[in-house]
Amino acid sequence: MRTLPGVRWEGAWTHIASREQMLAQLDQFYMAVDAMRQTGLPVPLDHVAATAPTLWGVGGSAARIGVGLYGASPGGQIRGLPLRTAISMRATVLYAKQFENATTLGYGGAGIAKPGECIVTLRLGYADGVPRALAGGGQIRLHGERCAIVGAIGMNFTMIRVPYGVTVRPGDEATVLGDEDGVRLDEVAQRSGTIPHQLITSLSVLSARQNV
Repeated sequence: MRTLPGVRWEGAWTHIASREQMLAQLDQFYMAVDAMRQTGLPVPLDHVAATAPTLWGVGGSAARIGVGLYGASPGGQIRGLPLRTAISMRATVLYAKQFENATTLGYGGAGIAKPGECIVTLRLGYADGVPRALAGGGQIRLHGERCAIVGAIGMNFTMIRVPYGVTVRPGDEATVLGDEDGVRLDEVAQRSGTIPHQLITSLSVLSARQNV
């Protein structure tokens, strides 16, 4: 590397695997950095801290705060942090219907509307990044109320059960992801059986441009 023309070595980088392995990994990393420096290869920067290691107090010359910028704990590894979800995803209400009779909903009849219940259809689905796993217990906020997702999540549509007494009209907006109880990044990721990183990167470009 020292003999290659036009190459300037800026630094060395590693990614911490876990808090339990961190100290051992840092020892190995800095042994390698010291060895490079001893051979005359300058390594101006040592770059080790993503969101979690930064919060664990790891030093170094550079840090890369990724998912923490969005207000999520890194993979649920750190609890009780004063982080706020800094991303929002909203869906437009297309249709609201109050059912007179018990009616199955969605693909495979996975959900059931009970007599008297109001079911709202939202213009957002798994093609936009809404995890299909949320059909098993996910929530969406509408007019300040927590609304359970009912039925299977479709490619472009999602249905929710609206509490009694809440008036909903086409064009209203529901919050699928945001800084509210029930729809924060960590909560949605946990209910989806995934990590915040995957949830954020799965949002479609169109949804990101319109809603985020």
